[in-house]
Amino acid sequence: MTVAGWEREIAAAQAITTYELDGVAYARIRYGGEAEDWGAASGRPCHDCGVRPGQYHVPSCDAERCPRCLRQAISCGCADGDFDDDDDDDELDDGALDDGALDDGALDDGALDDGALN
Repeated sequence: MTVAGWEREIAAAQAITTYELDGVAYARIRYGGEAEDWGAASGRPCHDCGVRPGQYHVPSCDAERCPRCLRQAISCGCADGDFDDDDDDDELDDGALDDGALDDGALDDGALDDGALN
């Protein structure tokens, strides 16, 4: 079952073939063209926006990848000009862990004894 009018949203998304980011046009990534398999290989529609394999996601779909950085398009920041060319997504933001947050006594010797992580 599809939400009333959603077919129009999908059709409109097919006309948006690029995203212009900082003056550069980047070709959008079609559903199934992502590095991860979101189900397109088995013919399933996108779990969020409902497009079929080979179609462009509806803008704001949580499965759409940014064509510039290949991260999640709705949260990567590229559309806002917040470009982060660092490939390490796992780094903490500056200041996220202040010096001294783990003081000398925060992790006592022996807290992780040999059997603690088994």
